[in-house]
Amino acid sequence: MIYNSNSFYTNGGLENNFNLIVKNVNSESTNSSQYKETFDSNIGAMTEFNSSYPLIKKNGDYQSLIIPKISFRYNPSNTKNKKSEIRQINNENIFELKRLAISDTLEGGESLTYGATYLINNNLDEELLSLKVANIIRNKKDENLPSSSSLGQKTSNFVSSLGLSPNENFKLNYEHSFDQNLSDTKHQLLSTDIIVNNFSTTFEYLNDSSDFSNESFLYNKSTYSFNSNNQLIYETRENKKEKITEFYNLIYQYKNDCLIAAVEYNKDYYSFGELRPEEKLFFKLTIVPFGTTSSPSLY
Repeated sequence: MIYNSNSFYTNGGLENNFNLIVKNVNSESTNSSQYKETFDSNIGAMTEFNSSYPLIKKNGDYQSLIIPKISFRYNPSNTKNKKSEIRQINNENIFELKRLAISDTLEGGESLTYGATYLINNNLDEELLSLKVANIIRNKKDENLPSSSSLGQKTSNFVSSLGLSPNENFKLNYEHSFDQNLSDTKHQLLSTDIIVNNFSTTFEYLNDSSDFSNESFLYNKSTYSFNSNNQLIYETRENKKEKITEFYNLIYQYKNDCLIAAVEYNKDYYSFGELRPEEKLFFKLTIVPFGTTSSPSLY
């Protein structure tokens, strides 16, 4: 059960609200390492208080917004042991009430999340630029929270993001995560979307050097639209750690309101365990909304 209050404002302009979540977990299992074999029921609750101070400046056709924000949450109970779960905190979820995203427990103890957002919008309220930064602090470490997220540390990783969209033909997004000492980059994700007439291309670069994920790749997907129904698509991904091209796909696609037909050529260079490089050419048919079928590989 989740309760979200309406926002209420102080005379000085502070915007405040509070949230409450109550979770009832019932379990009964056989041969489980996590749950008791007999019926077990427990109730947990967490409260959250949010406060922000929106500042707006209008300048002709544009307006700038600076929004500092804090969020205090308290749970008298402890977190279940979830330290082996893989979770990542970023600017999209760091202020969410259910940022832990685990069904059978709530985030235990006390924490304070703080951050700020800077936005530039045009007179149509379209977002042209966004800058965000946030961090979490605790009065004591919580060893039961996922180690991959740094949520359980006294000071979490610092997360930041940049979004740039000056027009409908170009978009850029950049996510960055520093460790607690601001000395080591843990996560970088850079993506761009470019549209020129009938041609569009997307680039994505990931560099993740956390203890639980050590990967780096460059991905590209390019599309040429002959018209509203016919497209030629090319996509590839390069593993920067291993310095190899993992795959490339070439697809011709016909699409209308109820049917998608495509001829696909896939070449996979990746070799791992029993997996070996392979080439495939096949026909794929999708009937919306019933599903997809494809022919066997032609070679």
